[in-house]
Amino acid sequence: MSTSVYAGSHGRSTTIHLAGEVDDEALPRLRDLLDELGGRQVRRLVIELREVTGLSPGAVRALVYAQQRLPAGAEVIVVGARPSVMAALALGGLGGTATLAS
Repeated sequence: MSTSVYAGSHGRSTTIHLAGEVDDEALPRLRDLLDELGGRQVRRLVIELREVTGLSPGAVRALVYAQQRLPAGAEVIVVGARPSVMAALALGGLGGTATLAS
């Protein structure tokens, strides 16, 4: 499966869709996409991971950093992460602060 990184927004809600092995090769695109969020007043960030087979440590750090840059009180929802991907997010610091959904 190839890596896919894209986002969509509706009002103050943004959904990031990731698929495949999100490794260091995909990291520049992920960082660019997350940097675009910085100029918006996102109140809800949904991270769609149903099709992700793995996340590099750099990708985990990028997602954690993006969460830290959101306005106070913004909600982060992680959707469909496999157990191994969820473990990587938890080790990186995102698991305890995000809502997990199947």
